[in-house]
Amino acid sequence: MAKRRLLSFFLCLLFLSSSVGSIVSSPAVVRADYEALLWSTIRTPSDDDFVVVPPSEVSVLALGSTTVWYAADTANEKLYSTVDGGLTWQDDILDALLDADPAPVLPVWDIAVAPDDSEFLAVVTGNAGGIRQEVYFSEDGGLSWECAYLSNTTGWATTPQLQASDIAISPLYDGVRDIAVSTRNPADGAVAGDVWVTQMALLSVWAAQ
Repeated sequence: MAKRRLLSFFLCLLFLSSSVGSIVSSPAVVRADYEALLWSTIRTPSDDDFVVVPPSEVSVLALGSTTVWYAADTANEKLYSTVDGGLTWQDDILDALLDADPAPVLPVWDIAVAPDDSEFLAVVTGNAGGIRQEVYFSEDGGLSWECAYLSNTTGWATTPQLQASDIAISPLYDGVRDIAVSTRNPADGAVAGDVWVTQMALLSVWAAQ
């Protein structure tokens, strides 16, 4: 029953789409009331020094809390984080990711944050061939990263066209946490996608559900 609930949780998360916006070096171009989800536009540039970082094309935005957010700029191979609700952004999280062993192949295609821990996040990157088949995770808000070796898993390594289409992280349960990835194969529209899951206690051991 617990496994069924977890799978339902992942399936719900994997079908949610991300917001699109811009990264700014001062207060955000677009602000949101986290509770009411009411958005208002802020003119940029402005007399209040609202300046968009050039270039900036945010493709993924993941919220860990009311103040901790993570954003990926896929087109420009950037990764950002904010701890003040978007008022200021830092890109040192990208430097830390590139220091991982093995080093990831950019860009970051997707981001997931644990629903009960804003410092636990995972990202989808390219494998050695640049295909979106690899997962890296961090337990300290992006200060350090580890590879989850999804691309080495049987079924992935033998199917070079297979791609990670979405990623989700479970709440902590029984002292462990799961990372789930849904798949798609652009080369074969007739093949149904799958959901692959790894448990933190058995990292790098992935299984199709």
